[in-house]
Parts: sequence; structure tokens; C-alpha cells
Amino acid sequence: MPRKAKSTSVDPVQSEAVEAALDKVPTASAEATETGAENIPAGGINDKIRHLIRLSKEQGYLTFDDINEALPESVENQEEIDNVLSILQNLEIEILEPDQVEDYKQRMEEAEEEQSRSSQNDILDDPVRMYLKQMGQVPLLTREQEVDISKRIETAELKAQEALFQAAAIGGYIGRLGAKLLNREERFDRLVIDKKIESREVYFRGLQKLVENTQNSERSTAEGWTEYVKARGEADKKRLLAKFRKRENVLRSHFPKFFFKLKVYEEYLEELRPVLDEIDSLHQQLERAKHPKTKKDASIDTRAIHARLRQAEIEQRINPGDLQAVVARTMVHVREAHKAKTEMVEANLRLVISIAKKYTNRGLS
Repeated sequence: MPRKAKSTSVDPVQSEAVEAALDKVPTASAEATETGAENIPAGGINDKIRHLIRLSKEQGYLTFDDINEALPESVENQEEIDNVLSILQNLEIEILEPDQVEDYKQRMEEAEEEQSRSSQNDILDDPVRMYLKQMGQVPLLTREQEVDISKRIETAELKAQEALFQAAAIGGYIGRLGAKLLNREERFDRLVIDKKIESREVYFRGLQKLVENTQNSERSTAEGWTEYVKARGEADKKRLLAKFRKRENVLRSHFPKFFFKLKVYEEYLEELRPVLDEIDSLHQQLERAKHPKTKKDASIDTRAIHARLRQAEIEQRINPGDLQAVVARTMVHVREAHKAKTEMVEANLRLVISIAKKYTNRGLS
């Protein structure tokens, strides 16, 4: 039998033809209505159409071969065939050529996988909704509590800076950063605590002099340190150490005037990390050499280690052990500041949630 249903004979955009085809058949039977196939006639060819609809639901599609096999031999008129195709297409049933089936199945599998991934994302979103819900149930801070947290942040940051400034070698870092800010090579809002200054204009007017004083004081302090290191007699060393301490205090007095943010000094600590790690390693080696458990421990060259520690002291202008202590004290206050800031952030989030709940309950009630 020649092929009855052909893709070339179907024009899905001709809605008038579809309507005309449906007009030629009586109202759908109850069975057809249950399948969603409205306007399908009962009896004869209509049973075949209902069979094709059920098959399409099982497969997800129909092929032209499926249609040809289902239609009775008596259907020879092309107009009748077109009417059947129009009914199926009006029900949005995919009608494929046999060689299109594999591609269609692959597309469907990919669509299912994408839907599965979307479902997983919805599941992952649940903990966020739960967190927001829990946050929304925590009471908002009072004005006094907000002020208390703000004071804790400010106090912790101030103590962290005071501790770190004991290692005055940071002067070179601060001077360079100030020069970059002056030359617009650094952003003001990234470095400076805005609320601490009168205005940006006033700040920049005094910045050049502050940078010059800091850099000059840094050079003077470094020279004083070099003189002290080279001194041999006890009297000279004592005199030069006092001279160095005086210059160091002058240098240190410039640091707070920059009003740099805490994160600026945290970045300096990151730069200092390799030095601190080396000092820690050298001290561990000395401890192993002092109480050897292996031949390798007993063979440690302690003179070389002491020489390297001495070199680190010269470079940092502070005893390595004291430098470690300075950083440790600094980090205590840095962590205090971070903890207080986290409390403030969470309080602000609760405030946002509280406001949002006045407008929508989605995921928050």
C-alpha cells in the first residue's frame, strides 16, 4: 500500500484547515474527552485516532509509519488523511519521520536532565530559605545594642592598630600606600575610614605633607637602626638605641593620622606571613636541636639559624620573638573586630528580613 500520511502534505500554520477538519466530525466521546482529544468523532476511523493518541502518550510522539499502520485500508482520500493529521497536530502531538526518532529521544533525555538539575537547585535553595526564616525569628537589636556593637568594633580595630604599630617597620608600607593614594593609584574608599575625617578635600590637602613626614621619618629611623646595629661598645649601643627609640616614636606618631581601615593592615600581615613562617620554622629547628630525637636533629646547624634570625631582626627592626608576639596580639583584636562586625551584619540582615516580611511572606513566614 502506498504511504498515506506524508510530512509534505501537512501545513500546521493553516488553522482554518484544522478548524474545517474538526467541523467535519461530531462531538468527542467520553473516552476521547478523558484523553484530552476534544472534537474527535466516534466509531470507525475515530477509534484509530484514539489509538494514535494513546500511543503518542506512551511514546511521547508519533511517526508517519505509526499513522499509516493505524489508518484503515479504506482511507485513501488525501483530504481525510490531512484531517487526521490536523486533529493530531491540533492536540500538539509530535509527528516525526522515522529517522528523527533518535534525535527526538535524545532531546527529551537532555530536557529531563535539565529539569532534574533545576529540582536539585530548588532543594539546595531550601537551606537558604530555612536560614532566612530562622534569622527572621531572632529579635531585632535595640538602639543600645547597636551602639554597643559599634563601639566594640571601633575599640577592637584601634587596639589592633596600636598593637601592630609596635613593629614600626610598617612605616615603609604605610608611607608607600599613602603616596599611592596621593597619586590616585589607590582608591580612597578602599583605604580610608571616611567617617573619621572632616572631608575628602581636607584630607587630601594634608596628605602630601603627611606622606613626606612619614617617609622622612622612616628613613631617619632606618638610619638610626643601622647605627645601633653597627655599634660595638656597650655605651655606644645604649646611646644609639635611645636615639633610635626616639625616632621610632616620632615615626609611629604619623600612622594613626592616615585613618586607614583595618583591612589595610591585614593586607600588611599577609605580606609579612612568609617572614613569620620562616621565623617559626627556625625556632622549631632550634628546639629540635636542643632536644634531639634523631641524628638529623642533632646535626642541625644552630649557628646558621641564629645568624638568619639575627638577619631577620635587622630587616624588621625588632627581635623575631617580639615580632611574633606583636602579630599574635594584633590578631586577637582583629578577630574581636571581625566577630563584632559579623554580629552587626546579621543584625542588619534581620532588619532587612523584618522589612521584607511587611511586603511578602514568600520563604520568610
